[in-house]
Amino acid sequence: MPELMSHQRSEWCMDKRSKKELLNEIEDLRIRLSEAEQTLDAIRGGEVDAMIVAGPEGDGIYTLTGAEHPYRVFVEKMSEGALTLTDDGTIFFCNERFSEMLKIPLERIVGSSLCNHIMQDDRDLCAEILEQGKKEGRKGEVRLKTSDGTAFPVRLSISPMHLGAVIAACAVITDISQLKSAEEEIRTYMSKLEASNKELQDFAFIASHDLQEPLRKLQVFGDLLVERHLETLDEKARDYILRMQNAASRMSALLRSLLNYSRVATTAQVFTEVDLKEAVKEALSNLEIRIRETHGRVIVSDLPSIQGDRSQVIQLFQNLIANAIKFHSQGKSPAVTIHSRLVENHRPKGRRYEIYVEDNGIGFDEKYLDRIFKPFERLHGRSEYGGVGMGLAICKKIVDRHHGTITARSAPEEGTVFVLSFPAGRR
Repeated sequence: MPELMSHQRSEWCMDKRSKKELLNEIEDLRIRLSEAEQTLDAIRGGEVDAMIVAGPEGDGIYTLTGAEHPYRVFVEKMSEGALTLTDDGTIFFCNERFSEMLKIPLERIVGSSLCNHIMQDDRDLCAEILEQGKKEGRKGEVRLKTSDGTAFPVRLSISPMHLGAVIAACAVITDISQLKSAEEEIRTYMSKLEASNKELQDFAFIASHDLQEPLRKLQVFGDLLVERHLETLDEKARDYILRMQNAASRMSALLRSLLNYSRVATTAQVFTEVDLKEAVKEALSNLEIRIRETHGRVIVSDLPSIQGDRSQVIQLFQNLIANAIKFHSQGKSPAVTIHSRLVENHRPKGRRYEIYVEDNGIGFDEKYLDRIFKPFERLHGRSEYGGVGMGLAICKKIVDRHHGTITARSAPEEGTVFVLSFPAGRR
């Protein structure tokens, strides 16, 4: 019995000593934590210019090169997380913003590995960015992990920074959650917009195609009335039939134009290399009779090749040349000149080809510039010039599909210069 009691007393004494040692360790940690907090406050306040850091080879003295007070204040006020890192990615210093991002106190961040605060799936990328960033700078997108386990996207920018023997790089971490959310909203909106445009294009194609058949019947029966019963009709009835035929012809022209407009998207072909000079030649071949009838001249200089839909490029130039022929000045034969130039530093879209289609026609007031490229827009009455106002709208749609732009410079009775711009490289 005495032996058992002696054993229990011995075990109790060991527990007591262990608790005492534990309390001493806790107190020691509190002191070290307090010292760390005081050191961090001194660094931020600009009161410390050097630190003694314990390492595997003994203590080392490290000066805080370049860490003058104004710079410390600037770093602390940044809206991005700012860090300095050792060669192995250990965090030597971080600002308050990075602590807020992680929802972790500063004293628990300093001395930890940067990649440990990154989501597991992104840690290899983080290590790659860090390794390359220490040498020449590197940026990338990773997901930061907070203390509660949630994650959010950040842009990690690593740059070389050689301060003494410890600091190897600095890092700027930007929260891009709002940017990613906005991009997702834009993608969703664009997807819905594309679906809506597709439905509209399909409707325009079907409507313009299917309406042609009843319209043709109307025209045929109108022609039969004129052919077989014209003599039995009085003057008023003949006028009604003539108006009906004219209206049916205009309607047919409108539907054909609408069909051509919708076909820019519905019958689009894969882009290939298109020689613009050859495309212009084919367009001129299609307009040969009209050019001859008006005694027109078309001068074509050397033109580049672009990536595009050949049939649509031919239609583009055909519409522009036909437009110049139609709107030529009275008593003057139409003259069209087509030439180009390379713009090397076209911002913001890089190298571009600019194509100029110049004519000597009636011109127009540039205050109507926005109108001329809209569907069914006309600056002149039907009695002056024929057409339904779709030619330039089709040109605009073709140019848009080819990642280009179209505009015009003009003045009444001074002709018009249409300016087309296309990417000079492969897209």
